[in-house]
Amino acid sequence: MKKHLRKVLSVALASAMTLGLVITGSGSGLKSVEAAMAVKQDSASEINYAAILGGAVDYGIVADSLIQKGHMESTFATNLYTTDANNDVDYQEKTAHFIIGGLPEGGKITLGKTTATSLYIEAPHKVFEGFDQSQITKDGTYGNFVFAEGFGKIVDGKYVYPPITEVKNQNASANVNRLVNRGAKMAEILAQKANDDDYVLAIGACNVDIYGKSKIKIKTHYDHPALINSSIGGVSRNIICNYALLSGNGKLITAYSDDTYGKMM
Repeated sequence: MKKHLRKVLSVALASAMTLGLVITGSGSGLKSVEAAMAVKQDSASEINYAAILGGAVDYGIVADSLIQKGHMESTFATNLYTTDANNDVDYQEKTAHFIIGGLPEGGKITLGKTTATSLYIEAPHKVFEGFDQSQITKDGTYGNFVFAEGFGKIVDGKYVYPPITEVKNQNASANVNRLVNRGAKMAEILAQKANDDDYVLAIGACNVDIYGKSKIKIKTHYDHPALINSSIGGVSRNIICNYALLSGNGKLITAYSDDTYGKMM
């Protein structure tokens, strides 16, 4: 299972953003780098986040067991959630989804600052024991849930927080396992697609580096005439391109934007 999870992280997620730069050529001469045809990553595409990850696309973390040892900012689906720190969901502007199969003895779920419009929490009845939303009037502990500073706010003298949908499901872990197993299966399929000893596959960034140099001494609160340059970079892209210059055959799985810089890459 651990092997499969590593593949989910290293192959499935990155491959969901597939846009290739393929190293081509023959003989002992230098190889060229040709940009593959852009593939729009939407619900109609053969390869996109939903196609690879399925329902797991709604969660930042999918794991059998999640041990949070410090501040975190993510949604998650896990069979066992252990933490002594708060979780801020301040990057999500829609509904934040969680599946929690269970908590350790005395375990709590601490929610901090959030920008989500609402929360959808699926868990067994035991996780919701003592949690009565009608009694929530301020930051504090309510059953197995802790509302940390910033989760809610006072509006017209009333404590307001994102609406929480409680989905009490004794088999919540079955849904977590379904997400994990699908990810592992898709990882195997993607791994087989790249199982060709004739080339090296890199998965990672391809971006544009922009840098400038002032023509005069830098001064605060002052406009500076400068020379601005840009070049294509990205660790994985640089590695695979240098590999091509050494007459190697390689492929790059990456993502780039549909703008001027994307066309440049």
